[in-house]
Amino acid sequence: AGIMGNGKVYCGGSLLDDIHILTAAHCVHRLSSQGVAQLTVIMGAVDLRDPAMVVKRVHSITRHRGFDATKLYNDIALVTMDSPVKFTSNISPVCLYDDQGINHDGKEAVAIGWGNLRDGGPRAETLQKVTLQIKSQEDCQKNFGSRAPGGIVDHFICATAPRKDSCAGDSGGPLMMNRGNRQCQVGIVSWGIGCATDTYGVYTRISSFETWINRNRIRF
Repeated sequence: AGIMGNGKVYCGGSLLDDIHILTAAHCVHRLSSQGVAQLTVIMGAVDLRDPAMVVKRVHSITRHRGFDATKLYNDIALVTMDSPVKFTSNISPVCLYDDQGINHDGKEAVAIGWGNLRDGGPRAETLQKVTLQIKSQEDCQKNFGSRAPGGIVDHFICATAPRKDSCAGDSGGPLMMNRGNRQCQVGIVSWGIGCATDTYGVYTRISSFETWINRNRIRF
């Protein structure tokens, strides 16, 4: 899914069920109620020019109360649409990867989004996909050193590949891994220093927030 403001997709998201979109808190944390009312969510299209894509208005946003805009801790939010979406061959809910206790170090993951094609470059018109490698927390801490504003904490996942990365505009979108014959979401695009630099990309770890997700999707 894409989150649109002022006529542009500025963040990504993933469809949890027929009315909720999972995204990053930093995508929606500065919005006034008027700003929320002007947001739309797009689904069911790879190309942003596709007239068949489904567009929904936003009813409300639930940000994690522990979100820290400087350290980017708890960078997770739920967007509630104003009406349910019908599932089709192109629109279906994501599966969440409950990976507690599973070591993903060195495994492949895929990030998708309509973000910038390069640092400071143009936005993508068609959905982009990048294959990355999950890095251990220890590797990630070494990679960032003192450059991570709040350090590398347990609810972060780090991933990288040579000259490949998520970029501005991809925030809130999913990081996916194979689980059986399905691609399931393990992370949410959160932050990095530039795009495809010498530092890794950082993602919010889904399994750290399953209780929060389930509690908040029931409320609205």
